[in-house]
Amino acid sequence: YWDSKFGKGRPGWHIECSVMASHVLGEQLDIHSGGIDLAFPHHDNELAQAEAHFESQQWVNYFLHTGHLHIQGFKMSKSLKNFITIKEALNLYSPRQLRLYFLNQRWDAPCDFKLSSLHEAISAESFVLNFFTNLDAKIRSFAPPSASSTSHDHNSAEADLIADLFNTQQAVHSALCDSFDTPSVLKLLLSLINKANIYLSSTSFSPSPLLSISKYLTFIFDVFGVSFTSTSTSTSTSSSAPDSTAAIDHSSLLLPYLTTFSTFRDQVRQAAKIAKNSDILGLCDTFRDTELTKYGVVLGDQESGPALIKLVDPAYLKQQQQQQLQAEDQKKAAKQLAQQRKVDKLELAKIPPHQYFTTGGRGVEFSSFDLNGFPLTDLEGKPLSKSKVKKLQKLYDNHTKIHNDYLASIEGK
Repeated sequence: YWDSKFGKGRPGWHIECSVMASHVLGEQLDIHSGGIDLAFPHHDNELAQAEAHFESQQWVNYFLHTGHLHIQGFKMSKSLKNFITIKEALNLYSPRQLRLYFLNQRWDAPCDFKLSSLHEAISAESFVLNFFTNLDAKIRSFAPPSASSTSHDHNSAEADLIADLFNTQQAVHSALCDSFDTPSVLKLLLSLINKANIYLSSTSFSPSPLLSISKYLTFIFDVFGVSFTSTSTSTSTSSSAPDSTAAIDHSSLLLPYLTTFSTFRDQVRQAAKIAKNSDILGLCDTFRDTELTKYGVVLGDQESGPALIKLVDPAYLKQQQQQQLQAEDQKKAAKQLAQQRKVDKLELAKIPPHQYFTTGGRGVEFSSFDLNGFPLTDLEGKPLSKSKVKKLQKLYDNHTKIHNDYLASIEGK
């Protein structure tokens, strides 16, 4: 604070902001945004100055104060040197994954950014992509009703799915009206996809409600800047994607050849299963998982029926494979660390209590011990304080229990 004849004040850049905003936007602002840390004193001072100058009771109609971005629990800042640049984040994750991550956060609440927490966004992305590609493949293989059929029987499952779509549309609208509650919107969309997947897995489904859901999902995700249109072909209905026509032409050109190849592979796999030839089955799987994915082709093998042919962005598949390998490496490293800790714990348990403070570097701060190996004096030969003795006694008793448990375990063997 600084003292003035008007009272205590806070110096800062408040007057500059009031002047510039008023110069550009006039005597009243409809929306004023900024971080929550600017609410006081900066915005309060702006209001006091502007409302005094314009003799107004309300200079700003709406304030939008965003939550802070934190890194591992601390506010991101240059001074703490704990910031992650957008460029660095994009080296690890795609723009779509980052947008899904931030959509799952309240805009007005603190966001603790952890690279590990992006796994939820990656799972959500994969879930949505699988729906679009599965739907696309199933629609292509869908057998339409016979020409003699003049009516469509809307069964209860289809009616329920149409109702789910309508209810989701209403709930999404309400959530967006409730201070842009995007986390709730994302949950609603994923829930709708889950219901659509259940319907899609039935033996007799109608494309109509599924295409309506696909159209709605494409629209909402495009509104959020999270486009999935380039991953879907026949089910893509958004005209906002500049490459949508190219995607359709591309798939139309490839699908006849891919269908022929996939049919041949299905026949080879079936023959290998009958002959119980695991080598050929392994080659079929390797070709599916390694070679075809380089070109954006995913084959979804089914228990019965031909494999589903899905066309996906090759860059996405490559990134997904890399992230999977990283996850496996992290899991392997965590397992090795856990095993090492288990070994260390066992080796520690083997140490008799009277040697606990004299081995493993634990006795470097003491100069003498009693007959039980308990520390008596510090390095300078001074007796230990009561609080220190109490703390060490707790450690000693705990280790005694661990050692006794170890002895009991080996006696039991």
